[in-house]
Amino acid sequence: DGRSTRSLPAAYEHAIVPYDIFLELETDPVLRKIARRQKAIRLSEAAVRRSERKQYSVALNQLIRSATTDHWRHWCSAFYRSFKTLFKKQKPVHQ
Repeated sequence: DGRSTRSLPAAYEHAIVPYDIFLELETDPVLRKIARRQKAIRLSEAAVRRSERKQYSVALNQLIRSATTDHWRHWCSAFYRSFKTLFKKQKPVHQ
């Protein structure tokens, strides 16, 4: 059981589609703001999953798109989780 998108390789990206449709149809500014925020959260999480698959350019693009509407703490966390492996020091190989 659980979410129907859980088994999909790009589950967070699939979860964004209903927000896109909603934003095309909705005119209420308060509801649109909520939908944009929720979409940004999913987009930031999608970036984390993309970076786990070493698709860094896609991840960076998703983070850029989510930067203006995601909660700043969540966005920073997603950025860190996306690129932490690139910033870690490599352990020296002993011969």
